[in-house]
Amino acid sequence: METFRTAIQVVHKVSRVWLLQLLGLLLVSITIASPNTIKYTGTFSSLEYHKEGGDLLGVELRIVWTRAGYQGVLQISEGEPDELIIVHPVFEDNKVSFKFDKPGAYRGVFKGTINQKGIIGVLKFDTGGISKIELERKRSYWD
Repeated sequence: METFRTAIQVVHKVSRVWLLQLLGLLLVSITIASPNTIKYTGTFSSLEYHKEGGDLLGVELRIVWTRAGYQGVLQISEGEPDELIIVHPVFEDNKVSFKFDKPGAYRGVFKGTINQKGIIGVLKFDTGGISKIELERKRSYWD
């Protein structure tokens, strides 16, 4: 009977050690699998109405997921809002870039970084102009 009790105690100790190892492995895998992931989709905007001149100024970008990958709509307003431009953002960790091309309007590239608060970067226009932008993650100006 003493041998049986000893065997049961050993099984309990091994079970506890195995359970603790399993919990430790689970905790490590959760930590590795879910670092501070960045949500790429959403609305990012700096559009703002200025009462003095009656102008709408800024930039707004809406990024969504489609079966073809990420797509977005870009709107630039320098007094009056221009037509929407379809863009195809490319993400690499916290970096985002895309080309924009609206015949008769704006053409160029955007390169920047994205985080949980928004997007910061530079619009480089084919005309040679450069515009540094900070787009806050928030509801659309149009909502």
